[in-house]
Amino acid sequence: MKRKLIVALVGVMVFASLTGCQSQKENKTESAGNDIIETLADEETSNADSSEVENESTVESDIEQTDVTVSTFDVKAEMEKTEAESDTLLEQLDEDASQTQMNLTMGDCFELWDNELNIIWNKLTEVVSDKNKDNLITGQREWVKRKEATAKEAGEMALGGTLQPYLEDLDSMLMTKKRTYYLACCLAEALGDGYEVPSDVEEELEYVDPTLDKVFESFEGEHIFDEERGACVGIKKSDECDYGVENSSYTFWISGGDVLSDLDVSEYTCYSITFKTTHEGSDYYYKVYTNMENGVSVKCGENLENPESVIDCM
Repeated sequence: MKRKLIVALVGVMVFASLTGCQSQKENKTESAGNDIIETLADEETSNADSSEVENESTVESDIEQTDVTVSTFDVKAEMEKTEAESDTLLEQLDEDASQTQMNLTMGDCFELWDNELNIIWNKLTEVVSDKNKDNLITGQREWVKRKEATAKEAGEMALGGTLQPYLEDLDSMLMTKKRTYYLACCLAEALGDGYEVPSDVEEELEYVDPTLDKVFESFEGEHIFDEERGACVGIKKSDECDYGVENSSYTFWISGGDVLSDLDVSEYTCYSITFKTTHEGSDYYYKVYTNMENGVSVKCGENLENPESVIDCM
């Protein structure tokens, strides 16, 4: 039942990309991770720089077992309890009679996982070494930034309608749930127990918060925007591309324009990749994203909120 519900929820996002609604209700997205971020601000270290894109899997490999004061904490029981509460909320969606009620229920589900993430985080930071704690803090900052950007892009699919808070909280819930399981595994490793994410949960969250390489794969190809000239936006593996950037994995180019790579990525979500370069001494950005027609678009400029140009591919 749970997996079917999640698939149905994700399906709503596709529907939202095709449908416009009216008005919206404030959601809880911006509250996600706020408690942790406030804590991180108090624990700022010189090497906790969130400007670099980091794969969170590198953090887990650095976790070391230590003598702990929370050795009696049962990770498996804690996660099973929250999973059961989450299932109950998701099943409530079948009974909600209005979009407003669905928005509230999804907000509650997101808040549940947000609270659980804080519980696991607080336990985890008690048991890891200072070095590993710094790594976790850096990874957490990057994850929060990516989650908030993802939720914003998901909400934009509603075109300002009543689905917006639902879509924002849906993506926030799924990303927070996946992050919570990741941190729970880090905690279990530090405690020396054998907890693993259940296989059904792994399957459910497989496509949530993908790695940068996976997002590149989703955009891979030559996307034509001017048939007469054969002009395109291209993304290919660097070793398979005529324009391949040295020492990079993926190369991005626009016919007649800049050639960039994964080395120039400033941020990404499951919906977009943003590249940063310089033009005439000023920062300049390209954002590749999935448009409302499920095609590929690129906007570019010194300020992406007010881009100089937008390219829509066919």
